[in-house]
Amino acid sequence: MKTAKLDTIMLKNSIFAIALKSVSQTEIRAVKKPPKLDTLNKKITEFIKREEVDKALSESVAVIANKIKANTIINIETIGTAKCNDSARIKLRVSIYKKHGLSFKRSSFDIEEEPSALLSSNPIKTIIGEAIKKELVTKKDTIVALDDGFGTGIIGNLSIFCVNDLFKNTKIYKLDKDIKADVINAVINIALEIGREGREGKHVGTGFIIGDLSELSKYTKQMILNPFSGYPDRVFKITDVEMKETVKNFAQLDGLFIINKEGLLISAGTYLSVDTDIPEVKKLRGFGTRHRCAAAITKHTNSIAVVVSESGGKVRVFKRGRIVMTLM
Repeated sequence: MKTAKLDTIMLKNSIFAIALKSVSQTEIRAVKKPPKLDTLNKKITEFIKREEVDKALSESVAVIANKIKANTIINIETIGTAKCNDSARIKLRVSIYKKHGLSFKRSSFDIEEEPSALLSSNPIKTIIGEAIKKELVTKKDTIVALDDGFGTGIIGNLSIFCVNDLFKNTKIYKLDKDIKADVINAVINIALEIGREGREGKHVGTGFIIGDLSELSKYTKQMILNPFSGYPDRVFKITDVEMKETVKNFAQLDGLFIINKEGLLISAGTYLSVDTDIPEVKKLRGFGTRHRCAAAITKHTNSIAVVVSESGGKVRVFKRGRIVMTLM
């Protein structure tokens, strides 16, 4: 990706050039001494226009996409705010331009995200996960993405990546071929937020089991009223943005979440009755009941477990009785 890095530098330089051209050359010549850096920055800020920046960014993105042979360009812009469960969310419009022959075909969708999610180390991953769910992007795509900084004051962020590489570091595609990547990604993202933020000022420990309900039901029991039952006309999906706060609230319940392979939230506050006297679990020294049971269920069934540690907020992913990922 040396070309991509070079183009990113060229992009920054092109914006700076526009700003400098806006400064009166006569005014600069009249100054006997070179202007101080803060003075120059102030002049650039005064003369530069947002429309010029947007145009420069758009043109540069097109040039970069052509040079690196990217087949997809994505533009993400903030279009407003919304309220959900008394919390503010940022509304985004995601426009996807997919290459078809010599032209690009446009599609778009709107998404709502919490400010904290957009300020995470890689907010683009959540947005790409939603695009994958809508089958607008595939893991084989090479993407040049441009966002407006999500209201942080940054004029524009440029990202260049292959979708497969974006998720490769978290091994999402390799965890289970029968479970959609966006389902696993949604669970991991919520688990990370719970680990970082806790709930009501307190650390929270919880877990999520994703798998075939016909297998999991042999090892589960409901000790409290299931908050997801009794709604025949409603479908609760872990990938739905509006479910995030609900899941975080129910994370304070004792027990675990059960999610099927399609991402449907089956239950919360569920207990596991599973044999933990197996070699894989015995190796997990220092872990509590929640981690040990989660590890065991992934050994006895074809499932994945995502567990949030109450003590340190770490998120661990289990598969076949072993820890396959540890995230902060």
